[in-house]
Amino acid sequence: MLAAGRSRRFGWANKLLAPVNGRPLIAVTLANVLAATRGPVVLVVDHQARALRAALVRHGLLDRRLHIVYEPGLRRDMSRSRMRGVAAAPRLSTSVQIHLADVPGIDARTVGRMRRAIQAGAAAARPWHAACPGHPVRFRIDRALGPEPTTHRDPQTYLKKLPADAWSEIAGSRACVNDIDRRQMLRNIIYE
Repeated sequence: MLAAGRSRRFGWANKLLAPVNGRPLIAVTLANVLAATRGPVVLVVDHQARALRAALVRHGLLDRRLHIVYEPGLRRDMSRSRMRGVAAAPRLSTSVQIHLADVPGIDARTVGRMRRAIQAGAAAARPWHAACPGHPVRFRIDRALGPEPTTHRDPQTYLKKLPADAWSEIAGSRACVNDIDRRQMLRNIIYE
C-alpha cells in the first residue's frame, strides 16, 4: 500500500490524515485492505510517517500482518515507492497487489476475483468501473513473463509491457476508481 506522497493537490494538509466519518483516510483504507486480503501488507511511507503511524496506533491497526517501510525521498517519485513496496514483499510471494492509500474503496470480493484471475493464469488483474481502470492492481511475479519487477525496475513499466490479453479486467464498484486527490473528492466519499 503506497502512502508516501505529499498530497500537493489536496492543499495544506496530508490527505491521509483527513477525517472520513471520524477516522483518518489512512485508517479507513488500511482497515479495508486488511479486511479484504489474507497475506502480509507492506505500507510504504515517507511524508509525515510518524503522524501516519500514530494514526494507525490510535485506531488499532498495527496488525501483525502489517510491515511499515519508511524510505526518505520517495515522495519525489512514485516509481521509487512502487519499487520499494514490491521489494519488501515476502520472497515466497507469487503475486503482488499494489494499492494506493488514497483509494479507500476495496472489498474482499474484488480482491478474491483478482487473486483467482492470477491463479488461473492471468499475468495481471485490476478492477474496472464505467470504462475506467481502478485500484488495486495485482500481478504475478514470474520469470516466464519477462523482466521481473525488482528494486531496480518499476512495476508500472513492467505492467505496461504486458500484452492486453495477459490482463484480467475485473468488474469493480465505483469505489475502485475513487482516488482522493482534492478536498471535494473526500467530501464525496463522506456523504456516499
